[in-house]
Amino acid sequence: MRTLIWTVLLPAILLLAMLSPTGAQVKPDPAGAPAAAKLPPDVSPETRSRFPPVRREDMKEGSRKYFDAQPTGGTPVLQRGPQHLYLYSPALAETMGRFNAAIRDEGVINTRFSEISIMVVAREMDQKFVWAAHETAGVRAGVEQPIIDAIKFNKDLAGLPEKEATLIRYARQLLREHKVSPDLFAKTVDAFGRQGVIELTAMMGHYMSIGLLLDAADQQLPPGTTAILPPR
Repeated sequence: MRTLIWTVLLPAILLLAMLSPTGAQVKPDPAGAPAAAKLPPDVSPETRSRFPPVRREDMKEGSRKYFDAQPTGGTPVLQRGPQHLYLYSPALAETMGRFNAAIRDEGVINTRFSEISIMVVAREMDQKFVWAAHETAGVRAGVEQPIIDAIKFNKDLAGLPEKEATLIRYARQLLREHKVSPDLFAKTVDAFGRQGVIELTAMMGHYMSIGLLLDAADQQLPPGTTAILPPR
């Protein structure tokens, strides 16, 4: 059970570390810049979302293990982003943990291609919170800057490696048109195999779900930082 709990929480903890003021991909406001915009009236200053902090005493006894597993005991610093939202539904957190474990332990797709697919989702959803974490994660996974920039700035894919370009085309077409052409589908299967296509598509759906949760919660970036995902 401890392993499952960490499977749920570790990705979110890493996401928050990447979004901290010392993280590589969070850009502090320059000196002398105007004060940060005031939070919307329905956003909690502690979680920077519409969902107030979860209190341990309000959780069912069997669900408190998710709260207790957070390294700092569920302090407001960690009560931001998807891991905080999942505290409202511990059964969902456990399900997401099993999904992550299946992809990580039994999947055929490496982290590099997973991160490319996640970045396409973040770009297509204009999800700044997810992008801020996964541009960093992509760099760490070995995704080259021209590939990141092609996704980030919605560029043409000419000149990119064929396998990476195929994945980006597949993800863009699926997310934009809600279908994939026979030729592109066949090319994607040739590149990643049938199991790989299933796993990449499931990963995209997973991060679409996370993006929707963050959008519904109006999740704000940490104070004193600016978004690194430009408007399209």
